[in-house]
Amino acid sequence: MPHPSISIIIPMYNVRRFLSTCLDSIKNQTFSDWECICVDDGSSDDSVDIASGFSRIDSRFKVIRQENNGPGIARNTGMDHACGEYFTFVDGDDLVHPQMIETLFKLIRVHNADLAVCGHVLFTDKNPFQDASEFIIADKVEIHDAPLLTGMLDWRKYRVHPWGKLYPSDIFGHLRFPKFYGSEDAFFSLDVYSRAKRIVFSTAQFYGYRFVESALTRSIARYRNYIIGDAEVAIHGEDVLNTNGVAPATRNTIVSTYIMRIYAYLNQMALDECLSENEKHELMALGMSSLKRVQNKIGLGRRSVPLIHFLSYVSVRTRSLRLLVLWNRIKRFISDLIHG
Repeated sequence: MPHPSISIIIPMYNVRRFLSTCLDSIKNQTFSDWECICVDDGSSDDSVDIASGFSRIDSRFKVIRQENNGPGIARNTGMDHACGEYFTFVDGDDLVHPQMIETLFKLIRVHNADLAVCGHVLFTDKNPFQDASEFIIADKVEIHDAPLLTGMLDWRKYRVHPWGKLYPSDIFGHLRFPKFYGSEDAFFSLDVYSRAKRIVFSTAQFYGYRFVESALTRSIARYRNYIIGDAEVAIHGEDVLNTNGVAPATRNTIVSTYIMRIYAYLNQMALDECLSENEKHELMALGMSSLKRVQNKIGLGRRSVPLIHFLSYVSVRTRSLRLLVLWNRIKRFISDLIHG
């Protein structure tokens, strides 16, 4: 049996509310030579039953089950089973325009590119799309050649989300997402941009990203995952950027993005009423150990303590939750005054 041209990999975790709509948008693609690998990441709802229903009707849909390990590991599982010449990722609660796969396929072939990227649109249940064909199709194409890692300074274009992109399997099929959860997309993207020699960007918003605030976004697990993950991305980024000869100033700017994110999460959790005082102290200790790990691994020294976060750093280092809370209340008060 011939292999499909494209493998569409969908990590699923308790997405029963949206999965049928997502899979319908896959089924309605104008490009038909694909397989869709649905990887259930230990769902406790009937996501598997919904995906299995599609597979019984259309053999291009395949369902794989695994224990809950996060979307990165689910994508790895999908890549392990993918047979396509190219692969792409779609999240189980999102939507794709009927022409997305066909357009990305043509772009990557016509421009002899290593990666094709399309635009996306964010939507919620409050402003839903009745149909994926409502997405904006106004298209402008840009070609960017290596070196491409420096493009990560333009984070709006060189976004780290794995979806909305078409990857040749012979170039990227061996890459894998790390085992941590929270910043695995950025880790993976550093490897992608370091290997790509040419990228074709389309401004057409073919991918619909559904914003759903889950329980995880307001829990200690969310903060823990991102603090640990961003530290690992900073360390990995320093290694990848240095290996690829990126200038120190550019390298520091990109790496510092993820160090700044650690401070941002610590500041946010200080005023998070969903967390207990003990949980906040736990996160402060984790934040300090993560920042020290970054300092020890990449030797940023004082540069890992930006002036804007100096008091946050002092608060975390001295384990003074009261100071961290006070500092962030002052910042919020000043921000409210400035913005009315």
